[in-house]
Amino acid sequence: MRVSILILACLIAWAAQEWGGEQPLPDGWRWTSMRTDTANCKAFAGERPSLTSPRPVTLRCTSAAPGYVAARFNFPLDGLRGKTARLFAQVKVENVSDSARLWLRVDKPGQMGWQSDDMEDRPLKGTSDWVTISVAVEVPEDASSLFGGIALVGSGTISMMQPLLLPLEIGNEQSRAPRPIPTGPAK
Repeated sequence: MRVSILILACLIAWAAQEWGGEQPLPDGWRWTSMRTDTANCKAFAGERPSLTSPRPVTLRCTSAAPGYVAARFNFPLDGLRGKTARLFAQVKVENVSDSARLWLRVDKPGQMGWQSDDMEDRPLKGTSDWVTISVAVEVPEDASSLFGGIALVGSGTISMMQPLLLPLEIGNEQSRAPRPIPTGPAK
């Protein structure tokens, strides 16, 4: 009986840690702040929307100070040089006061931000449930790095999961999103 209670307590503790609450960013992810009130912002792996989905990368700011926060991942360039890289991801925003964005940036030697798509012309605002969106950049043969992630200006929350980077031939107009991965309750 005591062993059963101990095992049950361990399972409950594991499930609470695995299912809910904020966790550190996944391996390979970094965050940066270009705001004066960094203490009011955080980046973390958020709560799973379902039992089968991964933890989303999340940025949250509780104030609307000038500047931005961003979470980024450095993508390998193998197989991308000379092609268009398109990043698809599921994104959710909550109470965004200014703008939230999915972004992708390619650098060349000595040219940081050689090309980027940061959704400047189509930012996310307010509140929305999970939607699949994409950004794209051309990756030249002499590219030195490729970064992508999410950014937040103002207050609110942006979460991203299921990032998928696809190489396309430069000039190819293929822009259909891959089939969305269900994020609803587990059945």
